[in-house]
Amino acid sequence: MKRFEQLIAHLRDLPGTKLKVTYKNGEAAVAFPDGRNQTIQIRRAGERYLLTSRVIGSTRAGNMEPADLACQIWSRNRVTDVVEFALDESGRLIGRIEQVADALNRNELEFYLTVLAQECDRLEYLLTGRDQT
Repeated sequence: MKRFEQLIAHLRDLPGTKLKVTYKNGEAAVAFPDGRNQTIQIRRAGERYLLTSRVIGSTRAGNMEPADLACQIWSRNRVTDVVEFALDESGRLIGRIEQVADALNRNELEFYLTVLAQECDRLEYLLTGRDQT
C-alpha cells in the first residue's frame, strides 16, 4: 500500500472533472459538485490493488427481486468497460476495479477513482433515487 499512498498523497482534484478526493486509511472519499459522495475502499490483494465502492447495502439488495437485481448487474456490466458490478461476501452491491499493483501509475489511479465513483454513483441513483453515502 505504500506505493498507492505515494500516488494518492497530493491528489485533491480528479483532473478533467469537478470531483474532489480525500484519502485516509485505505479509503478515498470522492465528492461531487452537487453534494453527492462516493467512498472507495482500496486494499492490496496479493499482486493487485482492489478498489471497491458500495452501490447499495445488503438490506436494500436483499429486498430487491433477485431476477431484477441480477438483470441490473448484468445490464450495467454490459455497458461499463472498466468497472465490474457484483454482490460482495456481505450481500452488498459493489463496483470494483482490479489493477496490477506494480503497474499502477498516477494517471491510471486518477482515471480509476473517477470512473469507479461516477459509475457507482450513477447506479446507486438509478436504484434508489438518492445518495446513500
